[in-house]
Amino acid sequence: MEIHGLNLDFDPSFNPMIAFAGVNASSLVVSSRSLMKAKWTNGVPPSSSSTPPSVYFFDSTGVVHHAFNQAQVKRPLETVSSSEAGQECSFAGGCLLEVKAKGAADLFNLDPESNFISVCGSRCEIEADRASSDGFTCKIPKMISQFSYDVHRVGKVPTDLDSGMYLGSGEQLWDEDLMTVVEGEEDELIAGMDFGEGALAIISEVKYLLSEAEDGYAGILKFQGSKDNDAWEDLFTTDDNAHEGWNSFTWQHTQPKFRFFRFYSMFPTASVTEAALVGTKLWENADSEIGCEPLVYFEGEPFAYLEEVTYVSDLTPTIKAMSPTYGSVKGETTVTFSGENLPEDQSLITTEIDGVECLVQSSNETTFSCVTGPRPDLVSPSLQIFVQGQGSASLLEDLNFQ
Repeated sequence: MEIHGLNLDFDPSFNPMIAFAGVNASSLVVSSRSLMKAKWTNGVPPSSSSTPPSVYFFDSTGVVHHAFNQAQVKRPLETVSSSEAGQECSFAGGCLLEVKAKGAADLFNLDPESNFISVCGSRCEIEADRASSDGFTCKIPKMISQFSYDVHRVGKVPTDLDSGMYLGSGEQLWDEDLMTVVEGEEDELIAGMDFGEGALAIISEVKYLLSEAEDGYAGILKFQGSKDNDAWEDLFTTDDNAHEGWNSFTWQHTQPKFRFFRFYSMFPTASVTEAALVGTKLWENADSEIGCEPLVYFEGEPFAYLEEVTYVSDLTPTIKAMSPTYGSVKGETTVTFSGENLPEDQSLITTEIDGVECLVQSSNETTFSCVTGPRPDLVSPSLQIFVQGQGSASLLEDLNFQ
């Protein structure tokens, strides 16, 4: 991109910079007092509307001078497409989706809130080190469906849930504002969450913040679930143990599974300040293969569909056991994993235990072995197994190596 103007050589103690669509140029040359030449390694980023490039000068102390700019540049995102048709992947995700989109790599990497790819409702994570001027690569997310949850235990580790769709005053319960109290209106309090058409949530724990109540909370506040937002089932009612501050309710065995959840009360004294639902959101689909077309969002709006991605049960590496579960911090421990849908070619398997590569030595369809590397520092327990051409492995049990 060339910028023509006046006094572009400004002050030699200041560094010049040009940004377009929020992305700084990779290199910039001031050719003369009237000419600048900027280059973006991954291409000039796209913009759907006419936008002036931002030209400014900064020094080491943080002082910034902005140039007055009358120029308007419009560089629309012309086409976006998949580099591979008919891509199949493990239900645990992990496969790489290559996207052709000239100049868009930096924009999708730096502003993922407005520019992203949704695969079956979940975001495809950008791989920053695989960007180029022709496009970018993202990691296909896992698909948590009724089938993959039951068969492969995908999504078995609960997380904090936020659907973005709320019932009554529900949005205020998930806004992280501890000063706003949700109170009943006309002697009725309704505040909850809708997980969307075709989706369910399995809740393992509810956390809720209560403010001071003159008459206490025993018996006045219910937590309910519903399949249709009409017939509601009571899941728990606050008792004498409910108190000002954070409270929680946990299901150890049979966990409730509904599309809708809410706090409800017909008492005028009922109020809730903040809440958190812990569990798993899943799609109500029992098929062993699930396909969907990734949807590209550009500047916050749907832009284009890509070639369909299909999650396949037979491609899902599933780990059932690990032996031994402990070893030396110096490494050199041989660990054997057993499961199914594993490749006979050991070179296709990549394994990391606690962030350290475990070098695979042998493999067949039901087992593989690897040798651990040294772990000199304290680490957070983790286990990542990836099979080239299939995707990430699912773990039927919580497997930690000590």
